[in-house]
Amino acid sequence: MIGAGTFINPLLKIITVVAVLGATYIFIIEPVLDTTENISGEINNSIGESLESTNNQIDKALEQSGAAQTVEIPQSSQNSLKEANRLLDCIQKANGNVEKIQRCNSR
Repeated sequence: MIGAGTFINPLLKIITVVAVLGATYIFIIEPVLDTTENISGEINNSIGESLESTNNQIDKALEQSGAAQTVEIPQSSQNSLKEANRLLDCIQKANGNVEKIQRCNSR
């Protein structure tokens, strides 16, 4: 039997399901997403402001304590650095010659 009931009934069911899903999205899901987005934006802003103020406080404290000044390198470290640079230059000039590299190490 082919009649109006075989086509209209399933069509009404599909329309009803689509309408319920659309209403659920519009009245439930969309407001929840908007609220969540607003809350996360506010949290991000407050965290950013908090970090910025903390960073400013740290900068002020460093300026007041003088810790932002350059650090003096001890003379012994400077001498060691000079010796290491000399050795490195000598080894580079040796171009892989083992005897010359050994002479660099013995100096």
